[in-house]
Amino acid sequence: MNHAFAVEMAVKHGLHAAILHETIRFWVVKNKANGRHLHDGRHWTYNSAKAFSELFPYMSPDQIQRALKRLEEAGEIVTGCYNASPYDRTRWYSCAEGVPQQCGSDSAALRSDSANLRNEIPQQCGTNTSSYQVHTSVHDNSTPQPPRGSARKRAPDLRPEDVAEQVWADWCALRKSKKAAVTATALEGIRREAKRAGLTMQQALETCCANGWQGLKAEWLTGKNGQPMNEAQRIAQRDEKIARLKERLSDIED
Repeated sequence: MNHAFAVEMAVKHGLHAAILHETIRFWVVKNKANGRHLHDGRHWTYNSAKAFSELFPYMSPDQIQRALKRLEEAGEIVTGCYNASPYDRTRWYSCAEGVPQQCGSDSAALRSDSANLRNEIPQQCGTNTSSYQVHTSVHDNSTPQPPRGSARKRAPDLRPEDVAEQVWADWCALRKSKKAAVTATALEGIRREAKRAGLTMQQALETCCANGWQGLKAEWLTGKNGQPMNEAQRIAQRDEKIARLKERLSDIED
């Protein structure tokens, strides 16, 4: 696979930033040619940090993040979020100066059917003094993947904004120990039950961690009258259940 970059961009922002900028530019141009991903008057492309790492194995995730941040702060690219799911935090990118015009063979390639497009970043138009191609030994015939459904997103990307990172990490670890995947569907179910029990999402996940629950049912947190219990009532209910369990085990042993 051939990677290309503009020499002027590399001089201004570094090699990694130049390669990433050329990648974003190429996909924005392609999406404009295909009439795709038009939002707020711009054509966009999107990719996760993991996808960028797989596309550029010679860059570390930190190097990719720093290069993208440098491009955004310099006004070379703009970022947005146009994902269908509120839990999907995949970032979208576009060229800050708008979509540059292509010429020569690049324009013909972009107008052709997408199935015939070469999966590589094309060399820029003009003379070889304006761009340079990096030849790598990586052979990747896949195009950048679109954001998948929220259920397939990594756990950190699903963390609700109203849940602290430590509580989230503890709950994810609990789910993992029980071999239960962290999915948007599971989170929606917990939020629904938390609302019924009069808890915030943060309180709900804290309760799950404290009791070793991978999920939540409002009935587990309400009294016999169906009203939400306070902390003392929940502890008393837990102790009562433990006592009944010990009594049953004692009967079995006898």
